[in-house]
Amino acid sequence: MMLDDDDVGRKARFQLLRRRSPHVLLAIAVLSLVFVGMTHDGRRQQMLNDEIRYLRKQTNTLNIQLETLGDSISATVRELNDLTAEREKARDSLDSLKDKTVKLAKIVREEIDTRAEEIKTAQEHELNELKDRIEKLPKECISNTPPPQKQQQQQAYNDPYQYDPGSTAYTGQSQTSGTSVPDACKNEDDDDMVSCRRGKVKDAFKHSWNAYKEHAWGHDELMPLSKRPKDWGKDGTGMGLSMLDAISTLWLMDLKDEFHEVRKWVATELDLDQNYPTSAFEVTIRMVGGMLSAYELSGEKHQEFITKATALADRVLWAYNTSSGIPHATINLMTHTHNNPQWTGGSSVLSEFGTVQLELRTLSYHTGNAEYDKKATWIMDIIEGKAPSDMLCPTYYNTVYNRWTSDHVTLGALGDSFYEYLLKQYLLTGRSEKRYKDMYLKSVRGIMNKLLKKSTPGGQAYVAEFKRGSIFNKMDHLACFTGGMLALGTHLIKDYGPDRADHLKAAEELAETCYKMYTQQPTGIAPEIVEFRGGTDMSSSPRSAYYLLRPEAVETFMYLWRVTKKQKYRDWAWDVFIHIDKWCKVDGGGYSGLRNVGFVPPQKDDLQQSFWFAETLKYLYIIFSDDDLLDFDKWVMNTEAHPLKIRKRDPADVWDKKDVKQREKDKALSIDERLRKYQEQFERRANRGDNRGATQPQPQPQPDQPKNAKDEGTTEWLREQERLIRESRERHAQWQREQDAKYEAEDAETQRLKRLQQQR
Repeated sequence: MMLDDDDVGRKARFQLLRRRSPHVLLAIAVLSLVFVGMTHDGRRQQMLNDEIRYLRKQTNTLNIQLETLGDSISATVRELNDLTAEREKARDSLDSLKDKTVKLAKIVREEIDTRAEEIKTAQEHELNELKDRIEKLPKECISNTPPPQKQQQQQAYNDPYQYDPGSTAYTGQSQTSGTSVPDACKNEDDDDMVSCRRGKVKDAFKHSWNAYKEHAWGHDELMPLSKRPKDWGKDGTGMGLSMLDAISTLWLMDLKDEFHEVRKWVATELDLDQNYPTSAFEVTIRMVGGMLSAYELSGEKHQEFITKATALADRVLWAYNTSSGIPHATINLMTHTHNNPQWTGGSSVLSEFGTVQLELRTLSYHTGNAEYDKKATWIMDIIEGKAPSDMLCPTYYNTVYNRWTSDHVTLGALGDSFYEYLLKQYLLTGRSEKRYKDMYLKSVRGIMNKLLKKSTPGGQAYVAEFKRGSIFNKMDHLACFTGGMLALGTHLIKDYGPDRADHLKAAEELAETCYKMYTQQPTGIAPEIVEFRGGTDMSSSPRSAYYLLRPEAVETFMYLWRVTKKQKYRDWAWDVFIHIDKWCKVDGGGYSGLRNVGFVPPQKDDLQQSFWFAETLKYLYIIFSDDDLLDFDKWVMNTEAHPLKIRKRDPADVWDKKDVKQREKDKALSIDERLRKYQEQFERRANRGDNRGATQPQPQPQPDQPKNAKDEGTTEWLREQERLIRESRERHAQWQREQDAKYEAEDAETQRLKRLQQQR
């Protein structure tokens, strides 16, 4: 191995040192150790310096974070101070509000006391004046015994349920929370009591009929307080609506003289050429239905009923001349023009076009004219094809676009009688058409699953509504028919299925709720609408507290009495009647609706509805009569309570054979395909002017437009209708928003007043 010069030098020096003394070597070793130690200490110092720098950096970071945290704490403290100050202000405001409320309550109390004292003083003054006037009268004028003729009048119009001011409790069956009403039939034996009640109902009918005959004969309805008629048309023109609505009740009550008096009027004086728009639906169920019922009840002897019913139906059929076959709502019986009102958005209403089938099909049977039955059947084909799977159909259907135009489902106004007629169409033809039974049962299951609710905490059963994607917890008095419909279905459908007991139970629970609609009011009479806000127990609003002599509750009591024979349904019906008799009866003749059932005494609305004759009094009379008065196995009542005879038959027997074959062939097509085919045929007829039984749809003509005027085509009309529909929907939506805001404000004000009253 080769060594360079440096290595040689070092080796030489080392050899020299080895020859030195040990002391030198020791010194060298010590110095080496010192040098090594110093080197090690330097490295440690460097490491310590690095550590110190790191710690200083971390310290600075922590200081910054502490400063930030301090700022946050300071801000939080300031916010807490602000909240504390606001809380103090709110507390001061609340104390001030309490003081103002106490002062306001004191002022209100003082005002009430002052007003009460003024009223008391005024009444005492009037009473003293009256006493003075009585004392000045001759003695024979103040005798307790009236002249003989006055005794007869008093006996004829005497109210047997005069309220006893000294009485503090109801002396009969009533559970009403309001004023008590004595029961004139209470002390009778069972059979005599039923006879007594039936007699009182008949007396109420006579009281109403005699007033109508005296003040409104030949007109549509009576205003009993004003003692003058009211007509649906202008210039005092009407068609004797109350007479035709009452005629089947006249027969059942054995008022044969009055029945034949109406029959002669129908034959000689009923004028159908009325030049004003009227409801095609109401004309069908009340007038056509009434005349058909009178014809069948009287043994099918009086052909004038069929003649007039046919003439009226032929005029109404012009409303069916739409591109879909779904009828328009209004019809002018003279000019044959027809349309839908603006408030429906240009659409037809389910409860109207779905509730004409019984009348039209019965008319086809008696006349042999299949046109009426075909119209009715085609409507049901459309409904069945367009209906949801649960058969809960929306309330509006557009006849131009052939589709539902809302999602509103209800068994109250706009939807009610459609569901009733699903069952009754099945019954009318002796249970021969199974599809109507299937549609009915499907709809009932939908009602049970989606609309039937129970309130909390009282467990009151009610039928809610579905609208704008949500459940609306309200129930119309109109919807009280549901209990009767369910009871009738469970009784007369033989192969009902396993749900029979549950559906009958639901019927009885709904009946109890409808009875409570009466008993919870001070007058003992139900309002038009009750609400179950948030699913809680029943309440009512002043804006819907009116009563129109409605029949639906006693209708349900009647059917449940027939099905179950439970005495409580007769008692409930009687309780309802005596309160109606107490508050709605007009001393001079007739019965009137009420403006607000929440006040005693209630104010009358001065209108005797025609269905008071047709429905309310008929249902009450039937419930207190033997079953053979009207056998439900032989008769089915239309939605206006006009009985129509049940016949085991095939309605297609009156159809032409080619029409039957074509219908069977069309069943293979979808409903949309069938509607397109119908519309093509409709347009060809319209362009040719070949419109049998109807006229092409057209805008409402001017008064000088000639009768049966033709439209130049349907294309322009369709475009115009689309525009009108859009505008009408916008106006209706705006109106609905305004009404909702108004009702919310009214509800808020009502709740505020209630709270003030409770505090007082």
